[in-house]
Amino acid sequence: MPTINEMATEVRDELGITSSPTESAVILWFRTNYGKLNNAISRNYVVSDDGGDPATYYLKETLSDGTLQEITYDEAAIYKKYYYLQFYDTKIRDNIGAAAIDAVVEVNSDGMSVRKVSKTEVGRNLYNIKKIEMEELQKMIAAYQTAKANPRQVAGDDTVVGYYIGKNYPLIY
Repeated sequence: MPTINEMATEVRDELGITSSPTESAVILWFRTNYGKLNNAISRNYVVSDDGGDPATYYLKETLSDGTLQEITYDEAAIYKKYYYLQFYDTKIRDNIGAAAIDAVVEVNSDGMSVRKVSKTEVGRNLYNIKKIEMEELQKMIAAYQTAKANPRQVAGDDTVVGYYIGKNYPLIY
């Protein structure tokens, strides 16, 4: 089962983060935002550590029989998606703030030209990426809930075989 430390490393690798945020900052985000995962998938995970130096952090849930269950890979994938959304949100805010200051897009002088990438366009593209990530997150949550769902009630008597009138096909009520 994945640890919070492993999830932080995976997220940094998958998003291509080289400097900021640091791995410690990503681990801190995972340690403090697990309520989003709990609310989305109706679980009750809490953070625990192994007491080592450096500490390895785990998400564990106490089951009704008193045993501890660690987060599974399906749940970790959903949790990592929440970090992606936060990451793109930060990037969008950075670009929108810079767009107000950076008004020069292209300069031509003496046959030479310099063209800057429009911060507004970058922000728009980041917003579209975030929107796709949000749609994927909603699909992942729906699939998880469907796969983990238990029937609340079984109604009827499925042990009695019935027959259609004039047919020999069994009908189960």
